[in-house]
Amino acid sequence: MNLEFVTIVVGEYDPAIDFFLRVPDFAVAYARMTSAAVEFVSPPRAEPYGRVAVFLDIAGNRWDLLGPA
Repeated sequence: MNLEFVTIVVGEYDPAIDFFLRVPDFAVAYARMTSAAVEFVSPPRAEPYGRVAVFLDIAGNRWDLLGPA
């Protein structure tokens, strides 16, 4: 993983996060994913780089769902 890229894109690096999914409309993506029973391990929060929530895929990998602020 290119940590320099991650730092530039999200402003921080969390080794517990495996992947990043950037979406143009966070609220729509979050609503669609929760209605599809995607398991979120953290509620949405505001960060300087935008909105973020952590979810798990079917293999247990942790993803950041990222959207604009």
